[in-house]
Amino acid sequence: MPVSEDPTDAPPLLEPRPSKPSVAALLTAAALGFFVIYATTVLSDVVPVQALDPQWQRLFVGSVLNNVGFPLLGLVLIHLARYLLPEQPGLARLTRTVQQLAVVAALLMLLLIPLHAAATLNILERQAAAQAAQLRQAEQRYAQLRQVILAARSPEELQRNLALNDGPQLAPSDLARPLPQLRGNLLEVLSQARTTARRQLTGRTPAKIWTGIAQSLRIGIIAAFMAVAFAAGARRRGNSLTLLGEWSEALRQLLMEREARRSLQALEREQELEERQTFDRIAQLRRAQEEARRRAMREEEMERLQHQRWLEQQGRETLDPEAPARQAPLREEPRLWTLNQEFDDYYREIGPQEEDLSGPEPPEPRP
Repeated sequence: MPVSEDPTDAPPLLEPRPSKPSVAALLTAAALGFFVIYATTVLSDVVPVQALDPQWQRLFVGSVLNNVGFPLLGLVLIHLARYLLPEQPGLARLTRTVQQLAVVAALLMLLLIPLHAAATLNILERQAAAQAAQLRQAEQRYAQLRQVILAARSPEELQRNLALNDGPQLAPSDLARPLPQLRGNLLEVLSQARTTARRQLTGRTPAKIWTGIAQSLRIGIIAAFMAVAFAAGARRRGNSLTLLGEWSEALRQLLMEREARRSLQALEREQELEERQTFDRIAQLRRAQEEARRRAMREEEMERLQHQRWLEQQGRETLDPEAPARQAPLREEPRLWTLNQEFDDYYREIGPQEEDLSGPEPPEPRP
């Protein structure tokens, strides 16, 4: 039996696998498209250019950051295409150009932070000045209407003066009231209007300030992260490191220098402490030497006085035979009696001496 040939039974045709050049061309075209979309969007938002206007500055910052995903994605696609075809010269030149433009983009992201902060501060200052002017105008209006109310002599005159000064119109029932009562009611209404106006004008200031601070923080965080992202894919001309690598290396050098300065300062403090301790020890030794010298001088002076007293005592014993009878009074003086005992012990140690009519020789003073 013949086998019928059915076209549906044939094996499916395998689609060709995309080659690296085709994928690289697709990525490059998509990247260039993202670049064009970003440039067109930003230009349409910021034209006409008013660089000195704070409102335009905030508009420029917002437009750049709100659409920053397009150039960042284009940068990533260009690097992917370069990774797939590293040997293609045209793609290499395009990659180098995009990397150099990414350097400008990274620096621009950093500059957006102070630009937005300055524009916000300028706008808040202008709003504060306008608010102060409105408050002055309201106070002047209040003083003018109050003067008109107080100067009126009758309800009819009050109505005419209020109409001339663009004040509120009085109803017929108000004209029938006495002038003091009518005047008090108008002053009360005027005071309430003044309080309400001041509350409305001053109540918006804190909310505006906090709103401006929150926007500045949001812009600063987004811009900082976008700067890091662009720096990771940016490279300056003639440099092998990316811009983020250069920043990391500069930060590392700065930290190393800071650590070296700290180590040097710690070493200087240790040396200074050692020198101070050495000077303190030298000063202590000098004080000890001075104290020893003074103590030696005092001892020498005491020995000299003791020797002089001994000589005087020996002279009185030689001239007066009854001197031993007065030994008891001498013992009443503890210090003098102790000195005499010391000299007697000294003579007993050196032994008996030959008698001499002139009396015993005095001992040499101790050094």
